[in-house]
Amino acid sequence: MKKIILILSICLVSNSCQLNTSEEKAELIERQHFFNECISAANNHSGLIRTFREQASPDIFNPNMRVTRDDIVKEIDRISLSYLDANGIEYNENEFLAIAHEVLLSDRIKTKSDEYDEITNELLDDLMGVLDFENIDQLENDVSEVLFSEKYVDAPDDLFNLCAMTSAVFVDSAQYWEGNINEWIDSQNDDVSTKLDWEIIWAYLEGVLYADASAATMAAYTMAILGPVSLPAIGIAAAFGSIWHIMQSVVII
Repeated sequence: MKKIILILSICLVSNSCQLNTSEEKAELIERQHFFNECISAANNHSGLIRTFREQASPDIFNPNMRVTRDDIVKEIDRISLSYLDANGIEYNENEFLAIAHEVLLSDRIKTKSDEYDEITNELLDDLMGVLDFENIDQLENDVSEVLFSEKYVDAPDDLFNLCAMTSAVFVDSAQYWEGNINEWIDSQNDDVSTKLDWEIIWAYLEGVLYADASAATMAAYTMAILGPVSLPAIGIAAAFGSIWHIMQSVVII
């Protein structure tokens, strides 16, 4: 009798382990799918930055003019709403601008708890740790390895989703700026002797990437409260921080 009970117990444990393994695999696949969606949606981040560079008033980029913070914010507002409409992205104008301005003005990540803040800040440090502009084509894979490490992949759904969107915007930001920083440097003026030193630009650029990822976390958390979360809109809201930071290096504010 004892032997039968032991065998049944082993079978139950085995079936339970198989069930747990199956559930874990399904959850992992779902999270990988969500990250892929975030990567796709994050393209709107660089899309808005590119559109801003093309459509903003030329006066915004004139280093000899005093451009105020309000001047830049108004241009970002105008161009971002136009971008949302042109790409068929649903949004509430008042809510979107409120979130985007909060992202723009925030100097630190703030989510629902100190634990979440700690994890998202650790993620930013881990993302910066794999940043390598000489191997930018490998960045998405490197970031994916970070995101799906035990520390983040075992997090609750809402926290993992924050980390996934943050990671996606980080990848998009790094890839965009690596390929387009020259345009922004050239926008200063035509006198080569007054260009910012490349080492300064690259050092400043890392700060932009950090700000981008922070902005994505802020936008994702704020939109999650309002719900439903629009991944493309999160990417666009995160771009507010990116544009603001880079504009500080090319104009007088």
